[in-house]
Amino acid sequence: MFIPGILSSRVVNLKSVQFFTTHSWMTYGASVYFSCRQEKIITLKDVLTIDQLYTYTGNESWQPLTILPTEKCKRCGFYEKDPLTTEAFEEWELCPTNFVDGDYFHFKEDEVNATFSCPECIFPVKLEKRHTDSVVVVTGFLLASILIITGLVSCFLCYRKKKRNEEEKVRFFEMFQIEDMDDELGISTITMK
Repeated sequence: MFIPGILSSRVVNLKSVQFFTTHSWMTYGASVYFSCRQEKIITLKDVLTIDQLYTYTGNESWQPLTILPTEKCKRCGFYEKDPLTTEAFEEWELCPTNFVDGDYFHFKEDEVNATFSCPECIFPVKLEKRHTDSVVVVTGFLLASILIITGLVSCFLCYRKKKRNEEEKVRFFEMFQIEDMDDELGISTITMK
């Protein structure tokens, strides 16, 4: 039995990347790499110049970049390393919820523009949202129906009680054969002249 988001792996591949600047003092021996904390370093050997868009199919020997856990994020980034220093282009939290329709676009002005792919990251966040929306609609419909039915039943009961009271008054008057209540109770109409 396959349950999306539970048993599936969230494999993240790099679809494209473009760097807009360099941090290295030395151009000879400099390399660009991707890494998530406490994971292996993925060197992007073909990235040699700035302002060039590099695209990938996902079948390269160094792919995938990482595998995301079900609910947690990973601290990842692009780095530039030369023989003397290592500088970060950008570090950020890479989360399964960042992906929209399986793609995530990460951009930092004057530094890097990258597109990542994670086909399994389309998962429960959207489904749960849809499920929550439908639950809210159904609950609202049920509450409105209950209120309408309760109102109709209350109106019917009030109408029935009013009719019953009128019938009891008629029976009472018939029982004593009271023809003119005003005379019996000693109430006379006062007329002013």
